Amino acid sequence: PASVTEFTGSGSLQTDVGGVVQSTTVIATAGGDASLTIGQGTRALDHSGAHLGSVSVESIPPADLPGAAEPVGRAIRCGPDGATFDPAIRISFTLTSEEWERYGEGQFVVRWYNSGTDTWEPLTTTIYSETRTVTAIITHFTLVAVFAVPADEIPTTVTPPLTDPTLTFG
Repeated sequence: PASVTEFTGSGSLQTDVGGVVQSTTVIATAGGDASLTIGQGTRALDHSGAHLGSVSVESIPPADLPGAAEPVGRAIRCGPDGATFDPAIRISFTLTSEEWERYGEGQFVVRWYNSGTDTWEPLTTTIYSETRTVTAIITHFTLVAVFAVPADEIPTTVTPPLTDPTLTFG
């Protein structure tokens, strides 16, 4: 299996001269309740198109988020701003039992903040019920948060638990 490099808060990417990631990299927030996974073979570029040397992820308090919508309580800022990924990377949030029960199983969607329109836009979201993990894929760094929504507004797929132990979160 491919090697996995893990960091907390921030970490360096092993890339070739074209910005292609050589080893799957997982970076978790300091609290361990959210993480991002950049897969091996992903082209990771900064805002100017140069290969990306390092990345960071930090938890953001819901009160500090822009826009009128209120997230479940999990929000992160990924950096550096302007970084892009091809193919998309995975962002995962592990909810507490209390959050999971309060908002209803399966009633979650991950959204990214579009500063140009001042709106939170939905991402295709996968829910792993057995681990209370909510995951989405994204092609760029921005603010990202988990929101509780009515079931008819969820662009989700419900998936069985992760079986690859190298990519299990929470």
